[in-house]
Amino acid sequence: MPTQTASISQIIASLKNGSYDTASIGELSEIKSGKPFDEPIPSPGATSVTFRHDSKTKGSRAIRFSHGLIPNQNYWNRLRQLSAIVEGHSESNNEPSIVGFDVVEDALEVDGYSMPVLIMPWVEGRSLTSYARALAEDSDEHGLQLLAENLEEFGKAIQISNFDHGDVSGGNLMVGSDGRIHLIDPDTLRHDEVQDPPITELGHVSCSHPRRSSIAMEDDLFRFPLEVLLVDVITLSKQPELVRKYGNEDSILLSEEDLANPSDSALFHMLTNHEDDELNSRASRLRVATEATSVTEANSILGILSVPKPIPPAGLQKNFPDSPLKSFVTKKSKSSRSAIGGRMPMRIPDAMKSEKGREEEKEGDE
Repeated sequence: MPTQTASISQIIASLKNGSYDTASIGELSEIKSGKPFDEPIPSPGATSVTFRHDSKTKGSRAIRFSHGLIPNQNYWNRLRQLSAIVEGHSESNNEPSIVGFDVVEDALEVDGYSMPVLIMPWVEGRSLTSYARALAEDSDEHGLQLLAENLEEFGKAIQISNFDHGDVSGGNLMVGSDGRIHLIDPDTLRHDEVQDPPITELGHVSCSHPRRSSIAMEDDLFRFPLEVLLVDVITLSKQPELVRKYGNEDSILLSEEDLANPSDSALFHMLTNHEDDELNSRASRLRVATEATSVTEANSILGILSVPKPIPPAGLQKNFPDSPLKSFVTKKSKSSRSAIGGRMPMRIPDAMKSEKGREEEKEGDE
């Protein structure tokens, strides 16, 4: 496949002109459109753009095109391998929940060049970042506590599966209407049976370890960003008003600057001296991990095994509790991990329950 680029405006123009595979993508009239030009509404990311397609026969789907430099054939071949694996994983209703996807060749024509497309089911819900901040704006401490519990269960499920992910972030995790957390981005999805992709990104800046390698893929890339998100959500469950001082649409609380310079971070200073012992210890452990020289060292500090890790010398004089994910199974090697069977029970925050669900729960309590 020759090197090719496509802009978002070119993609929209091709959709409007009908230069695409209608059988795969669907009718233009079923793609969500809007003002000011009455054209398909894009949801852009750094390297891809997504459109919502509401099909009468196939349901709501996400149609995702690459923009900028279009990936080569190796990229699409790798995604096909992952697609089959994710399909088998999802058919068994296993955790973690990874949204499935299909690769369709020659789906859209741009300047005489045919490019592939990813088609995924549309997940009704909100991004983890958006949802956590909305709960905090409503001072819903209970909802935030349940969200933190669900996020931790999601992390445990990744740990004992054969999957890993190189860009766990508040934008790539969706909270469904049932409280279940879904991973929606396949670009840096990893599996023991599939060759790792070339390193083209180092994760979201508000979650990724500041000294993550740009040369080699390290194990358990999900672990550090997951802990950042957990500390963010747990903090808001204790002090939801902090949402008005820290974070934005791209981060729940902790920022790129906090991770790059933890010793100078006012937020880290507050959290590591917090009156809540659990949050205090967890934030302190995260700060030590942030100062580690590699992801491997950071993971060792965070404690991804079933037994607590020793505290690193010379630095933080905190008495840390057992590893926050202490129920993890020790991973002897990547190939020894076995997928978890069955869905893990999700706790649903009140804000996500329907009126009928709240009434039924009330009757049950009585």
